[in-house]
Amino acid sequence: MLRELGLLLKYEFRFYFRFLPPLYLLLVIISVILRLQGNFSFTEINAYDTGTVISVIILFSIWVAMLIAMFALTYVHIIQRFINNFMRAQGAIMFTLPVTVWKLLAAKVIAAFCVLSLSWITVAVSIFAFTEGLREAVSSFIGQIMIMPSFNFGTIMIMVFAYCASFLQAVLLICIAITVSYLLPRFRFAAACGIFIIVRTFMEMPLSKFVSENTKLNFKFTLESAFDNEMYTSWINSMIPMGIVSLAFAALYFWLTGFLLKRTYNLE
Repeated sequence: MLRELGLLLKYEFRFYFRFLPPLYLLLVIISVILRLQGNFSFTEINAYDTGTVISVIILFSIWVAMLIAMFALTYVHIIQRFINNFMRAQGAIMFTLPVTVWKLLAAKVIAAFCVLSLSWITVAVSIFAFTEGLREAVSSFIGQIMIMPSFNFGTIMIMVFAYCASFLQAVLLICIAITVSYLLPRFRFAAACGIFIIVRTFMEMPLSKFVSENTKLNFKFTLESAFDNEMYTSWINSMIPMGIVSLAFAALYFWLTGFLLKRTYNLE
């Protein structure tokens, strides 16, 4: 099973890595060039000569454009990959492989999750590369968090679990929205967008809020409360039920998507 999934993932990553690495590299290169401009601050723009201001603005505009392009291309390719392989004749050959729909779906979800996570990591590294003030502020923030009595390896794992579950939930919501929309003869794109917004707004968010309130673990986060050990502990503990809710939604979306692909589209 793992061998088959590994082979499927190899082809998924090969597809995404045909265009993503150059974008990642360009973001980092532009960030390094911006960093070489010195400790430029947009709040003190009058203190610099015209040439420096123009060059920084141009580079920063290119960086923002590349950032938008990276995420736009990533999401578009994730959606197109799913549609082409599951909903159109282009992916017919894929179903001649001796693997189940569940494995095919799992490979696409894992690859999409990893690619989006890598994109966010690249953005974080890129921002830290040229924003010295932000880097110092975040380092100071993390330093104060790490000296708290409640900070340990367990809290790190809880945060990773909560954010991964939330991200996985979002990826699978895209999958189920596309799958359901293709049950309609027309207006599929509008239907998929509507399903995503409705489910996200009227199902996931209210239920997450309900769970948080009824576990009495919700609180109002502020910069001051971030350094209060009791409030920090409450924040960490609130991630456990929220992560479980996200994971439950992700499991439900995965099952529904696989079920519809098998039964409605007769892919097995």
